[in-house]
Amino acid sequence: MDQLECKSIVQDNGEFICAETGEILNPNSIPYMEPWKSSSGSQRADSRWGLIDTYMVPRSREEENDTFYRLVKTQTRIKYSKIHEQAPREFDSAVSLVRSYYPNIPQQVLDDAKRDFMEFVASRRILTRKTIRKHAIAILYYWIRRAGIPISQYEYLRIFPKNETLKFIKTYAEVVRRNGKAPVDYRAFITKALSYLGLENSGEIMRDAVEIAEKVRSISAIKPNVLAVASVIHACERRGIKVRKMKLANALSVTNYYLALNLIRSLFPAQKE
Repeated sequence: MDQLECKSIVQDNGEFICAETGEILNPNSIPYMEPWKSSSGSQRADSRWGLIDTYMVPRSREEENDTFYRLVKTQTRIKYSKIHEQAPREFDSAVSLVRSYYPNIPQQVLDDAKRDFMEFVASRRILTRKTIRKHAIAILYYWIRRAGIPISQYEYLRIFPKNETLKFIKTYAEVVRRNGKAPVDYRAFITKALSYLGLENSGEIMRDAVEIAEKVRSISAIKPNVLAVASVIHACERRGIKVRKMKLANALSVTNYYLALNLIRSLFPAQKE
């Protein structure tokens, strides 16, 4: 079979195969077995085994009809279509890992996250496995926060290998720009803090902590788990309730709450009942 008769060629283990018939082609008839040169004689793409991406090939109108360009375009489509097919599995893998630590995440949150993730994948023509993985992780966390589930960024990221979360902040920012800012979920963290202290049924402290948090977040950008810890500590102090501060902070994965607590103390002077 002549190469020109085949409209779609795939390279596999050093053999050139017609994607339509499965027939092995004569390598001497494949255009890119020799370096492809422009009319000026400069080399524009070298010969190599494996798939060549279309971004390596100029895109003039003449080249759209060139046999070499059509071949490269076909190979690129095959290469990246496989990545797109893997996307749902990558997302489900991330969900399984998160659920092994937090099994009570509502199914609706996961469904919303997956829908958003698949829309992202569909909007991109070229994706790599690394890009898919990091966006799966960021999009999933966005919807967890949007639902007000009290899982801090630190708690969430330590679930995954470090190499998968190196650019999490940048990727998460892309998700926020696309979907809008997730609501501040400090209330869920306040509830979590009070539950840790055994004060989940104390409506007065809950109201005090929420009032404090509302005031502070209007004038300062503080992480919701940090804001919750500082607000609950001060709400307890105002009522004469002793709190083991460091243990509470550790329970909510907070390393430094002192600045937030000092700000709150300046805004709400302590007064025991």
